[in-house]
Amino acid sequence: MWRKTHFNAHAEPDFADALADTGRRQIVLCGAEAHICVLQTGLALLEAGYRVAWLTEAASSRRPAEASLARQRMEKAGAQAVSADMVAYEWLERCDDARFKDIHRRFLKERASRPLRFD
Repeated sequence: MWRKTHFNAHAEPDFADALADTGRRQIVLCGAEAHICVLQTGLALLEAGYRVAWLTEAASSRRPAEASLARQRMEKAGAQAVSADMVAYEWLERCDDARFKDIHRRFLKERASRPLRFD
């Protein structure tokens, strides 16, 4: 957990250092105020050489037009729009993964009856 005062989380030294220490280069972003914090963090991560994906159903703004503009700008800068299903199945890779049934039951199957939308 980090204290964040910058809109761009990557501008926080503790966060940037902890992220670099993971060795991971692919980041999945989500959050409130897509046009402020999510956008600025995503653009900074792209500039720093990370591959950025934004979780479409988990990044919103109070005004849908601002969320839409943020998404357009992020995509133009090189970020990819992804859904929770896309991320989960890419990370699992196989249906015989021991975690598959539990994740599918708890998160993916349940969401199908009440999809989240912020646009």
